[in-house]
Amino acid sequence: SLSSSSPSLLQRVSHFICPFPIGDLFFSINGIAAPDLTLVYVPEGCHVDIPIHLDYMLPPTPSTDDSDAAMHLSNPRVLVVVEKGAHVNIIEDFPASPENQNDSYWSNAAFEAVIGQGAKLTHSYIQTQSFRAAHIKWTSIRQVSLLFPLCAGSF
Repeated sequence: SLSSSSPSLLQRVSHFICPFPIGDLFFSINGIAAPDLTLVYVPEGCHVDIPIHLDYMLPPTPSTDDSDAAMHLSNPRVLVVVEKGAHVNIIEDFPASPENQNDSYWSNAAFEAVIGQGAKLTHSYIQTQSFRAAHIKWTSIRQVSLLFPLCAGSF
C-alpha cells in the first residue's frame, strides 16, 4: 500500500489527485468505479530510458445465452507525476485479445499527468479493442511553471 510504505511519496503526489473542475460525467464515473490508481512517479532530474508500457487487457466474457445483454466495464486510472527536469515515455495500450475480439464492453479510461519545469513526458496511445466495444479516453496534462506553480515546494 502506498500510504503505509511511502508516506512522503503519498504526501508529495496526493494533492495532484483532484476532481475534474467542470464536472465531467465520464471522469466522475471513472473516479467512482476505478478500483485502483496506477501511479508513475519520476523524481527530479531522473531520465527513464525504457518506455513504460501500460497494457490494459480485459478478461474474456463468460459464454452464456444472454452474454449479448451484459457489458463489462473497465475504469483504468493513471496519475503521472514528472518532476523538474525529468523525462519519461509512457505507452497506453488497449488491445483486443483473441478471446474478446467480438465482445461488448465499455472502457472508460482516465490519464492525468503533472509535468514540472523543464520535464518531458511522451505519451502514446494504442487502441485496438473490439469493434463492439465502447471506448472513452480522458487525458489531462497540467504543466507547472515558475509563474503558476501547482503546489508548494520545489516542484
